Amino acid sequence: MQKGFRQSLEALYRRSQRESNAHASYGYAQLLMSLIQEWRALFKRPELPFIFAQLPNCTLEPDCDWPRLRDKQRRALTLRNTAMVVTIGYGEDNDLHPLDKRHVAQRLTTAAESLVYGRDCEPMGPLPVMAIHKDDGIEISFIHTGGGLVCTGDVPFDILEPGGSIYRVKACRYDCHGGHLIKVPISQEIRLNRGTLIRYAWDLSPELFLYNDQGLPATPFELRKVRSTTRDHTHLLQRTASI
Repeated sequence: MQKGFRQSLEALYRRSQRESNAHASYGYAQLLMSLIQEWRALFKRPELPFIFAQLPNCTLEPDCDWPRLRDKQRRALTLRNTAMVVTIGYGEDNDLHPLDKRHVAQRLTTAAESLVYGRDCEPMGPLPVMAIHKDDGIEISFIHTGGGLVCTGDVPFDILEPGGSIYRVKACRYDCHGGHLIKVPISQEIRLNRGTLIRYAWDLSPELFLYNDQGLPATPFELRKVRSTTRDHTHLLQRTASI
């Protein structure tokens, strides 16, 4: 990579290290964030854009916690001027190294055009901000939705209770109205306690149903449900909009 281009951005597409991290994913987010900060310090560019590829679909090693590691990659996006490319669907279930690198490269290019060169587009797909318990459901807010969320079908979610119970629920595709929110209905049989988690696309090789209007998929995620409140959360959306 030429020096001038390297100083414009860093794009990370690494697979070999991740196999060894799959069994110890809990410190991965901090490691990735430290790497980004060290590279920025090295080039004396504290705002150096940094783009990386998320783990693709892979069922070759079912004992590896790929969903957890993907979510740790997502958490590194708390650093400014970063973007993550979702590669699920471009991988081979029996190989961690996707053969379809063309489409992965196109998504990396889109991220670079937005983050570095100022193109009026989203650098990545929808990124969850918060899950709030409201009335008879959980309302999830996103950024990087572009012109609005797009659902290709009913969107499945998993509800995890602190005691270990797991419930599969679905948000109707027609409840996705093109904004930045999606409402997940919860039946009365499911008690939403303190510490309840909600997951999307939490599998080794998940099917994706949630996109923005650019066709970029939402990242898999795990969020902790918070209680309904009248507090204005606009400041959270504004703060994370720079991600």
